[in-house]
Amino acid sequence: MKITSYYTENENDVKYIFSLMHKLYKLGKRIYLKTNNVVEQEVLSELFWKFRTFLPHGTTEDQYQELQPVLVSGMEFEDYIAEKPKAAESNKDCNQEHQAFSTLIIYRHPNQYTESMINKVSGKDISGSLSEVIFWNPDQHKNRMMLVGKVWIQQGINWVELKKAD
Repeated sequence: MKITSYYTENENDVKYIFSLMHKLYKLGKRIYLKTNNVVEQEVLSELFWKFRTFLPHGTTEDQYQELQPVLVSGMEFEDYIAEKPKAAESNKDCNQEHQAFSTLIIYRHPNQYTESMINKVSGKDISGSLSEVIFWNPDQHKNRMMLVGKVWIQQGINWVELKKAD
C-alpha cells in the first residue's frame, strides 16, 4: 500500500486538496476523504462545489453515496465500510454497482489519530481495496511519517519531497 503525507502552511489548503483529489479522480481513483467531523465534512463539500473545475462528490448524508467517485465524510472509514451493505440495501432501486475505494485521504487530524492510522495502515488492518493512503497536513508528525511513506512539503507554490536520511 502506498502511503504519502502532504504538509502545507498555506491557510487556504482547500484548493490544494481539491486539486489533488481532482487529479486522482481523473486517474479513475475512487476517494474517501475522512474529515474530523460532520461540520468539516459539510464545509468542504460546499467549498468543492464552488471551484471552476467540476469534481463529482457527495457526503455520507447523500442518498446515493455509494455511487459517488469522491465521498467526503466525518465517519471513520472502517465504520463506513461496515455500514455499506445497509446503504446498498436502502437504495435497491439504483441498479448501478459501486466501485470500491482505492484512496483514503485523512484530512488534518491530530497526532493520536494519525498515529493510530499509521499503525492500522502499516499492519494492514484497513479493509477493502485501498491501494493508497494520504495524510493531508497531519499535526507535526513529520519524523514518524518519514518512516512509512513519502513526505511532501509545500515551499511557496512548489511541492518538495523530503528525502529520508540514510
